[in-house]
Amino acid sequence: MSFVDKLARAVLGNPVLREYELGAQIATGGLGLSWKVFDAHSKATNARASVFLLDKKQLDKFPKPRREVILEFLRREGQQLARLRHPNILDVVCPLEEAGDSLAFATEPIAHCLANILAQPASSSSASDAAAAAAAAAAAAAAAAAAAAAPALEELELQFGLLQLTQALLFCHREARLIHGNINPGAVFINAKGDWKLGGFAFALTAVYSADGAQTAFHQTANYDYAAANHADMLYLQPSVNYLAPEYVTVRYCTAASDVYSLASLIYALFAKQPLVNHQTAPGGPKNFESNIGLIQHLQLEQIPAALAPFVRRASSFESQGRPALTELASNPWFDNAYVVAFTFLSSLAAVPDAQKVQFLKGVPRLIPKLSQRVCQNRVLLPLLVELKNTALIPFLLPSVFMIAEKASQQDFATHILPALLPVFALQEPIQILIFLLQKMELLLAKAPAAAVKQHILPLLYRALESSNSQVQELCVRIIPTIASGIDYASMRGSVLPRLEKVILESESSTVRINTLVCLSKIVDHLDKHTMEEKVYPLLERVPISEAGVCMAILGIHDSLFRHAKLSPDASLIASRLLPFLIPLSMHPTLNARQFGMFSTILRDMFKKFESEHMSKLEQISQLDTMASGPINGSTGSSGGIPGSADTGMMSSNGFAAPVFGGAADDQLRRMEELFAREDAGGGRATCRRKAARRAYDDCNEPQFCSQTHEYLDAGCCSDTLGRTGFQQPL
Repeated sequence: MSFVDKLARAVLGNPVLREYELGAQIATGGLGLSWKVFDAHSKATNARASVFLLDKKQLDKFPKPRREVILEFLRREGQQLARLRHPNILDVVCPLEEAGDSLAFATEPIAHCLANILAQPASSSSASDAAAAAAAAAAAAAAAAAAAAAPALEELELQFGLLQLTQALLFCHREARLIHGNINPGAVFINAKGDWKLGGFAFALTAVYSADGAQTAFHQTANYDYAAANHADMLYLQPSVNYLAPEYVTVRYCTAASDVYSLASLIYALFAKQPLVNHQTAPGGPKNFESNIGLIQHLQLEQIPAALAPFVRRASSFESQGRPALTELASNPWFDNAYVVAFTFLSSLAAVPDAQKVQFLKGVPRLIPKLSQRVCQNRVLLPLLVELKNTALIPFLLPSVFMIAEKASQQDFATHILPALLPVFALQEPIQILIFLLQKMELLLAKAPAAAVKQHILPLLYRALESSNSQVQELCVRIIPTIASGIDYASMRGSVLPRLEKVILESESSTVRINTLVCLSKIVDHLDKHTMEEKVYPLLERVPISEAGVCMAILGIHDSLFRHAKLSPDASLIASRLLPFLIPLSMHPTLNARQFGMFSTILRDMFKKFESEHMSKLEQISQLDTMASGPINGSTGSSGGIPGSADTGMMSSNGFAAPVFGGAADDQLRRMEELFAREDAGGGRATCRRKAARRAYDDCNEPQFCSQTHEYLDAGCCSDTLGRTGFQQPL
């Protein structure tokens, strides 16, 4: 690297960090668990990835010479990964880059490191020097933080994961001609799909073949004295001592069998939650390495599955020549499991011919009920979602996808499943896809976010209603009542109802028409009274009627609305629209006696309601008229002047005039005529008074009587008189 490049990186920072946007830290791993692993996405393509980041400041505790050696091992770890390509080896998508303050590289998205799941730091010790104590504390804290979010592994995950590690090591030994040299939980990563990936190649060695074909290689630090090594050196300068084969120390060389020993120790740790030998807690610590290894022969392997225990016992042998080959582990009966076979098939599903895929996919629904939801989502669902791009396979994929979706949370469904289903929603052929999605409409409405329901799922329902296939239409109208509660009012009134109307009026199938009318009768709860009067009643009057079933379906809607607490029609609507429509309909020639009887029952109920409401209305009007025509100033009748009372004598001329004029009515009337005649000679003013008096009498109002002139005056026309004279109430 030139001086200019070094200067640019010192100023601008690590190129990996410029290319990727980092999210939360999800794991720690690698040599001494020194790599912090972050969830990330590419700023250019938005593709997901994981970024391995080392802050060089965490190595400041070490002397500079030792720090440089540690950095060199960490560089090798990232560089070696970039050279290897295998499905079970961690895939590097952006090679290692170094800046003044950091090392970083990007890989495929990972979810966990096995060391975090086991909650084991790379090592632990009671070392007294400051650097060792600080390094141990940092490693332990990082492992504990990552372990908090790591799940416990199920046996099925262990089976398939160990099989994947075996395949990765076989590739290293046979194809890449490498001895890994440091197999431990910190070197195993689990990606987002649940696949186990081998990493941690800091101590990998190129294999050397001897004349007899045996694979051998000398460890480059074979002259390093483990007995004198302090704890900090073990973390960063040596392979993990708890998983190290004895020959690294005893004879200072390693072979492919050394990796077999380390793998056996890892298998034991997965089940027993501790390595075969913990050299930090064993008597004498790492200095008594050889004697500690001897303790393995006395270990009981009850925690190891019975089929796997013999392999672990032989693979942990002190002598490398007595250890079994990796191929023996790959063929172990413990892996002879239908689920492991299925997972293996799923991992290579993309490369399998369609005919074999179809045969396999038919059997997947039988496996899902026995798997946990996490295993289903990680190991089964993701490969299936990838295959949704193959239209021919979709009818065989959807049953398994929706079985897993039923148990998924709303967040998982919206994040992982729904995006892959959106292109499927737009497909019209094959018709089996649309039929299946309609059958799962209730689940879709329950799991999908509101925005997705309105934008993607309800349009699927609309397209089904508009389909020319009567089978699809009939299925759709049978489903709508079951999902109506998940459809908002605006969509129901503005989108669903018009399409139901079109099916009712235009369908050539009477069965579809009848089922659509039945559907309409079941969703009235989700509409309002205005919609009923404006949309539904006019629609029912236009329905083509060809058989009794249509008549009865129409009657069913009217009956549902009539008996509905909020939507029941009033007397006016019954008289003006419903009875004139239903009475002729009840005489349709296709109806039998029982069906006509049902019409008659509903018609009688409607008429009773009409009669009751209209009679009540008329009685109220009559009472109001009586109140308006009754006396204003009260009456002395037996009823106390209450309008509508039984005392009607006051309505006669004598009964009404007597209390007003204080004498017999006839005498008063004659007196009025005399006064009118006398005033006629006085001109317009007298005429006005005469008219006012007559109007007052005719309207049953109390006349205004002048005590001085003994005349009845009109207040509007005689304002001058009102100003000069006073008025008194009649006797």
